[in-house]
Amino acid sequence: MVRILFLPELAVAESDDDLMALDTDLERLNNQAPVKAELIKLSYFSGLRMAEAAAFLNISVATAERYWAYSRAWLHQEVIRVRDESA
Repeated sequence: MVRILFLPELAVAESDDDLMALDTDLERLNNQAPVKAELIKLSYFSGLRMAEAAAFLNISVATAERYWAYSRAWLHQEVIRVRDESA
């Protein structure tokens, strides 16, 4: 199984604060869009392929791919926002 990192800047957390920020961002995404957050967890952290995650969530692969693109962009913006605020 090959793992592809969707946010290279999150590949290696620089500190516990980075991990806490990621957890907070995922929780915020979960509050807004639970299925999208679950897709991130299944694909990124559990290593499921998109088709496997889609089947688990009972959504089409096309929908999963759209959710993935949205969630990736959303999390990327959150990482940038948090880093800008702390600078």
